[in-house]
Amino acid sequence: MAAKYKKGIVCAETDWPTVCSKAGDNIPPSLTSKFPFSAEGQVMWVKKLAAIVKGVPGNLGMGVMYWEPAWIDNASLGSACESSVLFWGTWSDGKLVAKAMS
Repeated sequence: MAAKYKKGIVCAETDWPTVCSKAGDNIPPSLTSKFPFSAEGQVMWVKKLAAIVKGVPGNLGMGVMYWEPAWIDNASLGSACESSVLFWGTWSDGKLVAKAMS
């Protein structure tokens, strides 16, 4: 699209789950074998997407926009995955692990 129309490309509304016990056919095995369902997997996912967008010909890769970084309880909204939140922890003790990238 970038080559044909000479317009910038944005990867919008992407995410990667931290917990997904029912991925099944909803997420292709070619992805689940490369990106674990974890905060580390999220970092790997975003870095890979950023590299792809950066590689769009003509410097037309404009960026990556993450979908709702605080999205928890996904299953109640129809998702096969329980959590796509960009941080994880045990809420009872207040210990959170955050993964941030700039």
